[in-house]
Amino acid sequence: MLVEVRSQYEATPRAFDEELTRRARGDRGCLSDTVAGLGALLATACGLLSAAGVLRFESVLVGVALLCVGFVTGSIGQLRSGRERREALEAGPLVAGFLISHTPALDVVQRATARGVAVFSTEPSRRFDTDYLRAVAGTIRHWTPLEADSGRARMARTLGDASATGVSPVPEGQGVLPGTWVADVMIYPSRIDGGRMVSTDPLTVGLIVDVERGLVEHV
Repeated sequence: MLVEVRSQYEATPRAFDEELTRRARGDRGCLSDTVAGLGALLATACGLLSAAGVLRFESVLVGVALLCVGFVTGSIGQLRSGRERREALEAGPLVAGFLISHTPALDVVQRATARGVAVFSTEPSRRFDTDYLRAVAGTIRHWTPLEADSGRARMARTLGDASATGVSPVPEGQGVLPGTWVADVMIYPSRIDGGRMVSTDPLTVGLIVDVERGLVEHV
């Protein structure tokens, strides 16, 4: 699969196919959707109470105003997020990601995306060096929160936290070279050979990355 992905997405700026176009959609943001949802509920409740004569009809406008604010701010946020995602997907380097861990759902054939944690390198000479990535994964798996080096202890805590998100640099030393990163990533079973992981031999997957924007996308 990685050979196929490299032939399709390695060159930049990369053309957008249907897959990348779908991935480039922006995020509205939870807060905006929450405000819009509360506005809709408040408008409905005030409308019912107004019909029952408990409240004046004008009270409905408060809910409508919240609904409009949430919708507008969400739309603006989605446009901004979509623009940043598109720029990252167009120009971000393609790298190999070695899966340090993944959720059990990926061990069976299924359609839903599921979380994994990958190590990758943005250094040109090591972007597809799977032997290096495998060695780094083996090294950092043995780190514990009690490591004398604070960076390694912090990395161990991150790997042990199933809810941890984002992109983190791997502390150098013990075979870890500059430009090595760990990130949580949503894995698409349709982009894996056979549609599932093999837990005894974690797969290497293709990733488009932009560490400055925090984007790591499985392709």
